Amino acid sequence: MKQILILIGLTFTLSVTGQQLTYMADYVDTLKIISNSSYYHFDDRGTTTGTYDEYILVFNKEKNSYILNPYQRTEYKFTFKPDTSFIKEKVLKQGVVVDRLLISSLLEQFEITYRKPTFDNIGITNEEFLKLTDKKHIIQVSKWHKTDWHFKRAYSTKEQNEIIFKGCQNTDTLNLYLSTAFDTSGYVMVTDVDDHFDVIISTSKNNYCFEGKYPNSFKQPWYNRSDKGSFASTSVLNFSINSALVAILPDKFSRLETLKFEALTNEYIKWYLKRRGLIF
Repeated sequence: MKQILILIGLTFTLSVTGQQLTYMADYVDTLKIISNSSYYHFDDRGTTTGTYDEYILVFNKEKNSYILNPYQRTEYKFTFKPDTSFIKEKVLKQGVVVDRLLISSLLEQFEITYRKPTFDNIGITNEEFLKLTDKKHIIQVSKWHKTDWHFKRAYSTKEQNEIIFKGCQNTDTLNLYLSTAFDTSGYVMVTDVDDHFDVIISTSKNNYCFEGKYPNSFKQPWYNRSDKGSFASTSVLNFSINSALVAILPDKFSRLETLKFEALTNEYIKWYLKRRGLIF
């Protein structure tokens, strides 16, 4: 029994600490994950408000580990008439060792530039899919679009509703959505709302910057914007990036919910209801 406990302890230690990780065959010094969410109010003062979260991991050579330094939130408000600014910063956590296996998994996913989005490839279980596309979630999405009246007794029968509910839980239908929903040919610009994630991998030789942004469904594809000398970006379509970020970031990290599978299935349900003529 004692030997088993020693082995478990050793395995845990190795998972948390170890040699410096690499990306593109170069040692990773810093990993920075950023979320920015803001919007323009269209008021007389020209007000913009937002939340900016940073989660910064730095390799500590003495501890031979990646240390959180820090996890910080900045809330801000700017106006143009008059020109004012309000910034509130708060360190939420710092100084802790972060499991290198979680970091390694994230780095590995950014080296995969394309993974075909299908039900079998995206990492969601059948149980999760059925739960996230059940009657409750379908009604919820229809309520957001003020069309839940379609499912009421005065407008449809129980049998008609069941056909719609079951049809949404068909993985072939999901695959059809996945095959058409993620455009990798361009870069979408939105001016009045900003809702994006940045992942910046700093090695001894280079900085690699990736962006996942609104209005792209599920923040996919990501964009490789590492070439600062060019306005062009390269698309990275890999749903496992989102899963790796959800695994490493704290639950209350700003806009983390947009990287979770429920964000994907909600978009899928909206697409499905539009296809059935229930959302316009």
